[in-house]
Amino acid sequence: MSHELRTPLAGMQARFENIADGVELADPANVEATLAEIGRLSRLVDQLLDLSRIESGANPLDVTDVDLALLLDEVADDFRFHHADVEVHVAAGHDVVLPADESKLRQVLLNLLTNAARHSPEGEPITLAARRVEGRVELTVTDRGPGIPVDERRRVFQRFYRSGAGRASDTGGAGLGLAITAGLVELHGGTIAVGDGHSDPGPGAGRDGPTGCRMTVTLPVPR
Repeated sequence: MSHELRTPLAGMQARFENIADGVELADPANVEATLAEIGRLSRLVDQLLDLSRIESGANPLDVTDVDLALLLDEVADDFRFHHADVEVHVAAGHDVVLPADESKLRQVLLNLLTNAARHSPEGEPITLAARRVEGRVELTVTDRGPGIPVDERRRVFQRFYRSGAGRASDTGGAGLGLAITAGLVELHGGTIAVGDGHSDPGPGAGRDGPTGCRMTVTLPVPR
């Protein structure tokens, strides 16, 4: 945690020292770069607070009946608005209703979409889907990226863990998003798992391309 906090702070300190010494100018480009570091630090603190509330049990559920088709459409629209270069396909039946905390479920899906977008090749779509199967609901987010090695799949939900592919791409993630996601899913009595994405029925799918990654959230439906 100290390392993740220290990195953006060190970047801001170095930039301000350079400006104070006259090495760099306080021009719009440097101000924007510093604001980006502040934003990264702020997001990290928010994630740490989320994780702390989940682990302490101070994060109760506000359960209502959630129309998953409507929720998935809203989440996809919100994600597209902030990531105009990412194509998101939605596949959900209109009869899938689940008792859940809508805001927390929304956070789960946005976290998974953000993670998928980091590793998905440019121009390849991400598929967001929901279906009801024998007393449970499955929510899936599937990308066409390199996938996650089998021996790393259990560890991706640990706090601060980043796979080799994630570290190599230097995406700037702190390794907390999936830990928070897993915690929110567990609050709902559900599970989350990682699998291959090659069986996704959306455009561009197939076994000849990259393995891809599919995150599957399974939530119980009360009888």
